[in-house]
Amino acid sequence: MKLSLKAGTGAGMSKLELPEILNNPKIYMALGLAIMMMMAFLLFSGAGDKLTSTKAFEQGQRAATQMRDTVQTFQRMLQDDQVANLATMALNNPETQAQLSQYLAGRLSEFRDIRLFSSTAYLEKADEQGENSWVVIDMMMTAREQGIAPLQILDSGEDTLVAGLVAIGDVEQPAGFLMVLAAQEVILSSFNMTMPLAGYIALEQNNGRYKSRQIRSFGELAEVNQTLARINVPGSLFRIVVPQSNEESGGGFFAPPGFHTRCRTVGLWAYQTSTRSAPGCRTQRRPWQYGSST
Repeated sequence: MKLSLKAGTGAGMSKLELPEILNNPKIYMALGLAIMMMMAFLLFSGAGDKLTSTKAFEQGQRAATQMRDTVQTFQRMLQDDQVANLATMALNNPETQAQLSQYLAGRLSEFRDIRLFSSTAYLEKADEQGENSWVVIDMMMTAREQGIAPLQILDSGEDTLVAGLVAIGDVEQPAGFLMVLAAQEVILSSFNMTMPLAGYIALEQNNGRYKSRQIRSFGELAEVNQTLARINVPGSLFRIVVPQSNEESGGGFFAPPGFHTRCRTVGLWAYQTSTRSAPGCRTQRRPWQYGSST
């Protein structure tokens, strides 16, 4: 029996039949295959992006570990007993400061300079602390609480230097503070990624509420607004930055929750509809599939 739709009212009702093209089972077969092929493409491309993102994140973790070792070596030097003794002498007698500089230069080839501060320097006016005054005050306050401040990058004139600051003597009642400045190569030497796995990797400094400062990068981002993962380097304000793919999408294609499942269901329905409707393609009716018949 052929089904039809009727439209109109009263005795003038007219019969509307579906367009002939919709009665062609090949349409449903092509639709089902197209949807399933699209699903396969999205899933496989998404899996490839996820694998690349995983490898990129692992590379970022390795870079952060290498930099952590460099940071720890720098901080162990700052907390060395000999450094503390020489710094205490220099606070009491500025003429002995050269001995401290000489010792640090022997421990660190990238050594550039030192700065000594009194125990109450962080309470004084910022303009009395010289260059990078607010940053220096913040580092002193951190060292006042934790004994040592995170390693970070500072600009000194035309130079870019790595700065470390430590409390001298007892943390609760320090005799003063010591800042050691070194060339940025001390950290860049442990961040040399010639082949970023995801096409991009960067080293940046977290500046809190201010914009992060990029120190070095390799490669280029594939997209302007690409999702980025940031891996902190312990003991410093440094972070490793690597691109990540959106797990909710396949290769950057945005997919709402349940999108993949709905596409698969519609594709299977369209394909099965076409096979049941095509001439010569009907399968023998089985009681356990369609119910018993009499």
